[in-house]
Amino acid sequence: MRSLPREVMVVSLALVVVSCSPAASPSPTPIVTSTPTPALAQASPSLPPPTSTPAPAPEPILIHEDQLADDGCPLVELHTESWSPMHAAYNGGSDPFYQFHDNEEGFYFNVELYTVYGPGWTGQLGTFATDCNANGICIYLVPDDAHPYLATSGEISIGSLGQQAGALQRPVDLVLNNLTLKPVPGSQSEGCFHIEEISIQIES
Repeated sequence: MRSLPREVMVVSLALVVVSCSPAASPSPTPIVTSTPTPALAQASPSLPPPTSTPAPAPEPILIHEDQLADDGCPLVELHTESWSPMHAAYNGGSDPFYQFHDNEEGFYFNVELYTVYGPGWTGQLGTFATDCNANGICIYLVPDDAHPYLATSGEISIGSLGQQAGALQRPVDLVLNNLTLKPVPGSQSEGCFHIEEISIQIES
């Protein structure tokens, strides 16, 4: 039985009168609401930066039979950065020369720079005609590994080239421009080809 509050009991001499008043309502239990502790934000896992697919290397040689240069010859693109590896050497002896050529299958491109054979060039830097007889600068293309062609016009800019004690020195910087290549005399080659530009760069 719930006990009455003290305030409602009255005592008078020998007579005790108890008045029953309504029981006081118990104090309401306060509702305690707890504020939820915010969860710590979880750090997103570190994602690697997106990687881009590198562009494929260009073909070592591209022959555009349907694209003719001003000389009327089909254009040929040579991408030396796709040649692996390139032959580069100095050959001494009585007829010394520098030589650079690809080692790819299916075609052959060869640069020979004679320092004695052609009187117009003896190893100095500068720009010279790609004339095999006059300058000893002979440029060959065998587009199918069978039929050779020789540059009959064009020029080469020699920015860096040298040898020491019979060994090729690096860097090498050669840029050939506007080459017209025609059949090597006595060969079975026909027609002609044109190379707009080819760069041979060998770092030190």
